[in-house]
Amino acid sequence: MLTIESASLEDAPTMLDIQRRAFAKEGRRVGSLEDGQQIPPLAESLESIIEHIQTQTALVARDDERIVGAVRGIVTDQACVIRALVVDIGYQGRGVGSSLLQALERKLAQVSRFDLTTNMLMENNVTFYERHGYRLAEVTHHSQKRIPLAQMTKRVAPAISGA
Repeated sequence: MLTIESASLEDAPTMLDIQRRAFAKEGRRVGSLEDGQQIPPLAESLESIIEHIQTQTALVARDDERIVGAVRGIVTDQACVIRALVVDIGYQGRGVGSSLLQALERKLAQVSRFDLTTNMLMENNVTFYERHGYRLAEVTHHSQKRIPLAQMTKRVAPAISGA
């Protein structure tokens, strides 16, 4: 049974492992960037994920005790930037990503906008977010125009407290 809960510090290594496996295909398509580094999701450190768990919003999806996905959100003012929505390869296409995205949106109901950046190399990324109400705001490029990036946004009415 799938459950979604706040991530703990002990979850960080598994979150990083899932992130690296989820972005491996994209990394193989792109190869090394002009500076010799990997794409940002593959180059992220464990310390970065730990800091995020300590200071921002991080959720994990579990199938029984096994972590099968994660999502992180960074709130600034009235906007949340969604970071690293990742699902274990064996669980992709089973609703885990949708469940994580919806759980993050519910948890951060006070914001008026959700923003994210997703690559356009992977065929279903943009349509996945469009199905959840996100709209393409802009297309930019990373790494000497080798990686087209979709800047997407979803405006929401913040929950009214005290009602």
